[in-house]
Amino acid sequence: MFTKSLPVLMHHYVSRVPSTIAVHPEIFDNQCEGMAKNGWRGISLKEAEAYLLEGRPLPKRSALITFDDGYLDNYVNAWQILQKHGHNAVIFTNTARLDGGEAREIDAALKESVDCRGKSEASGDRYFNWQEARLMEESGVIDIASHTAHHYFRFSSGDLPPPSADLALRFKVPDRFREDERRFRLDLPWGMPLFPLAPEMGGKAFIPSQELIDAVVSLVPQDKYKASEFFQSPENVKRLSDLTSALKNRGRMESEEEARERMRSDLLECASDLRRKLGHSEVLSHCWCWGFGSSMAQEEAAKLGYRVFFETTNGANPPGNASAVHTHTHTRANPPASAVHRFKVRNKPYRWLKTRLFIYSRPIAAEVYRRLKG
Repeated sequence: MFTKSLPVLMHHYVSRVPSTIAVHPEIFDNQCEGMAKNGWRGISLKEAEAYLLEGRPLPKRSALITFDDGYLDNYVNAWQILQKHGHNAVIFTNTARLDGGEAREIDAALKESVDCRGKSEASGDRYFNWQEARLMEESGVIDIASHTAHHYFRFSSGDLPPPSADLALRFKVPDRFREDERRFRLDLPWGMPLFPLAPEMGGKAFIPSQELIDAVVSLVPQDKYKASEFFQSPENVKRLSDLTSALKNRGRMESEEEARERMRSDLLECASDLRRKLGHSEVLSHCWCWGFGSSMAQEEAAKLGYRVFFETTNGANPPGNASAVHTHTHTRANPPASAVHRFKVRNKPYRWLKTRLFIYSRPIAAEVYRRLKG
């Protein structure tokens, strides 16, 4: 018997730090153990690509275990657990966030350090480095793949946030704006209005005008501590709000060619990093940040040689699915026929995961569940 639909599991953190996108190491161990004992095997990315592109058969109870971003706890916690239970996996990595240096020894101190992530806003996220990525690939357990170089955000329009919104949602405020989470291609000054945020690959970007930037800088001190003091005064906040609201030239939407070049450059940088740093001869798979890439981004990625696109939409993954022709009206609500669907793995034991594996390994059940989930 062969796989009729490939379940693709989506993880981020494997950590003891509570998060909506974290699985505790002991829970992850239980999930991997349960899969192995019940005949499930986490396959390699190459096996998945052959199945998705060529329709090459996979044994029944095959699954693809994926991780997004490239967090250090994937190296410290997930790698050893996967190896222990005989599973393969892939980490879709933001290559520009990976540093050089020697591979760190996975000891009690390093394990404790990754489980302190997020205890202070200043600590930010931590990522494995290139040498650690090489070790994981050389072990044959984990593949490293494309997730864009930078995981940037963009402004999707020039609409100002309403005055009633929380201050941290209206302006770039020190200590309330996590720059490791909200990365922009532009260098935004303290006090910049936070226009609607969206993933970079989702469409055209709104570009703030130099006039707006100059106006903000003239009013808000750009020293972090002085800027923090500035925002403690409601009067100052009102002055900034009035200034930005009154300004007629707040910016413009970029052209289609500008948008395409922006998307192309990030996708190309990521693929080039994987070739230079890890020796990948071809880069076929890409996972969209925040689970979505526009038709424009799909087209630019295809020009660069990407052929398999992973999303965070529900649905079945039958053999040869990635070889289907892409639609030209790709939206979140209307993913292309060739999108590889993934489901988010929760911080729950194998008995929860067992049900999802059952659903997503059966095309009809996966389709029914997709419709129920909307």
